[in-house]
Order: sequence, then structure tokens, then C-alpha cells
Amino acid sequence: MDESEFFQTIKSGDRTSIEAAADEIWNYRDQYGRNALMVAAMYGRSDLVEFFAMKYDNLDCRDVEGNTAIMWAVRNNHIDAAKKLIDLKCGLDVQDCSGNTPLCWAIIFGYTDMARLLISSGSNIDARNAEGDSPAILAAKYGRTECLKMLIEAGCDLSAKNHGGQNVWKAAETFGRKEILDLLSSSTRRA
Repeated sequence: MDESEFFQTIKSGDRTSIEAAADEIWNYRDQYGRNALMVAAMYGRSDLVEFFAMKYDNLDCRDVEGNTAIMWAVRNNHIDAAKKLIDLKCGLDVQDCSGNTPLCWAIIFGYTDMARLLISSGSNIDARNAEGDSPAILAAKYGRTECLKMLIEAGCDLSAKNHGGQNVWKAAETFGRKEILDLLSSSTRRA
């Protein structure tokens, strides 16, 4: 099976073909080290996510960049696939090679509903990536007001600083995020 066949078979979702070649598909890794579970999550094939997870029981395999299936579901905003992986007890706080967790990626890409799912499922709201950025600092940098609002409601640490000494306020200032600064001001007044 070559890489094109591997991706096309999973993307098509043809269950008969997949079941017939399940062992070959599972053992196959593309040039980036992605396996069938990761590719199913990447394409949002929650039915296949469940099939591969139940058959092989290995939810937190990593590709060459440290991504897992949940990260691929999150990065492509496939909420149903992410829910399925969460229900199957995948690692919510695994970090890729840059130290980002699935919650960090949801915030970076501005996937508010995905961030809500991850927060409500118990993701670590104060995890730090390789630069020391917390999800709140990332929300400030990228101007993700709704995500920051959810993090504040969940009790995140707003005083945390990254390796450059930036806290959430400084990140919002540096990146010119007025809405974030307004949210922080109103949240501080309420506290």
C-alpha cells in the first residue's frame, strides 16, 4: 500500500476495504509517521476513529512532530472525532514537539467550540508550551476573546508569565488586542 492509497482508503470510509486491509493499514505510517488513527481523526472520520481505537487500543501514538490523533482532530476542527477520542480516554494534555496541547491548538486556530469541548472535558487550562505560553497567553496573542472568556470562567491563572516575561495583559498589549484588554479589565473588576 502506498501513501496515496493509505490516505484515500481512510478518507473514503469504505468500511469493507478498511476491514479487509486493517492490519496493513494500521501498520502503515506515512512519511511524517502518521498512522491510520491519526489520519481518520484528521479527516473527521469518527466512525473510523472508533474502529481503529477499538481494534488497536493505542490512542496516543505520535507522529514525527509529536502529534497524536486528538491533535489532528483539533487542528482540523473535527469536533465529532475529538469527542469520540475523548470518550475513548485519549490523552487530553499530551504535548507535541513545540509543547502545545490540543487546547493550545484549538486556541491558536480560533476554534471556539473545540476549545469549549476540551475545557469542559478536563484539559489542563494552565499547561505551558515550549515558550512558556499558557492557553490564556495564547488567547491574548491571537485575539481569541471567547476562548479567553472560557478560560477565565474555568479559573485559569492570569498571572502566569511565559519565558519572555509576558503575562496575559502584556501579550494583549504587545499584539494590540483591545478586546482582550477590555475583557481582562472587566474580569479583574468583577474578581
